[in-house]
Amino acid sequence: RVTLLRSHSRNLKFEAPYFLTQEGDAGNQRHRWTVHREDQPGYSHALELNHAWQGRSTFVNGRLLETIPTRNQQPPRIRIHDLARKKVVVDQVSEDAERMDAVPAGPDRVLVYEYQRGRRERPPYFRLTPYDLRSGQAGAPMEIDYWRATNQPPREVRMAGNLLLAGDRHTLRAWKLDL
Repeated sequence: RVTLLRSHSRNLKFEAPYFLTQEGDAGNQRHRWTVHREDQPGYSHALELNHAWQGRSTFVNGRLLETIPTRNQQPPRIRIHDLARKKVVVDQVSEDAERMDAVPAGPDRVLVYEYQRGRRERPPYFRLTPYDLRSGQAGAPMEIDYWRATNQPPREVRMAGNLLLAGDRHTLRAWKLDL
């Protein structure tokens, strides 16, 4: 027996146990997605996600990470949706960051990072904010000296145990973090 769940969906995304279908346009930057669970046929949750979600954001520790880049004079933003509880557990906006993203930092933790290479009016920084994904509470922000040795933005940032790894075009560097 085959059951048709959706037809004419713009996009599909599978991340066990969830699958997401994108409906038609909901404006020029946001799109409506419907979330279902493969193991709970009655589960359904609707989300309005940023247009950039499809290419940049992912699942982090079983939660949906939505990265909203700087666009149309709006600052960058990170939102993490707990699909099991159907709510946003992290919502961080930065008024002066060039870029923001997040990496897993343990089973129920995430590390949101933001940086600015520096402009005449503002010095460069690389700031990290840990979040507990169960409570949504932020830990104390910390800064690392990323820009001291390079002027290249990171291509990849990852956590390995208590080490933050950041790689640019030429180097891979690590910082020990007390989270």
